[in-house]
Amino acid sequence: MANNDGCSDLNSGYIDFEPYCKWRRGEKIKQENSKDGKIKRELGDILEIHLQGFKREQLKAYIDGNTLKLTGEMEPDEYTLIRRFSKEIDISKDYQTDNIKLSFNLGVLSLTMLKKVPLWRQALKQLGPEGFLCTMEMEMQEKLVKITAAVFLGMTVGYLSC
Repeated sequence: MANNDGCSDLNSGYIDFEPYCKWRRGEKIKQENSKDGKIKRELGDILEIHLQGFKREQLKAYIDGNTLKLTGEMEPDEYTLIRRFSKEIDISKDYQTDNIKLSFNLGVLSLTMLKKVPLWRQALKQLGPEGFLCTMEMEMQEKLVKITAAVFLGMTVGYLSC
């Protein structure tokens, strides 16, 4: 039975707790390209979950659909009860779900999720810098033609209404 403070009843032998979590949004994350070994930076988010006193082997993580499930259970000593937690994190469609990384260091579990690259960026990468400039020039020319046509039409309508 849960108390008002969010902890389990002392008779059960467990203390359930909600770990402190901190989001670091819009981080530039180093990513090594497996093909050429170059390191590039990609945008992503990092969730830090503070789990002081826990060891790596006491933590479990798995993905169920679009939900990352994290659980942990700390072995008690002779004076304390078993501390445990369970956390579910919804994974947005904006992330590369096949490229989620977990690391555990100094009592902090870091969940690194890279953002998906928009389709227009992928197309620009395939075009290369020359194709990008050519595409920009064509877009500028199209805009200039539209603006010129609009000005001419406005002047014509103004002249005819007089």
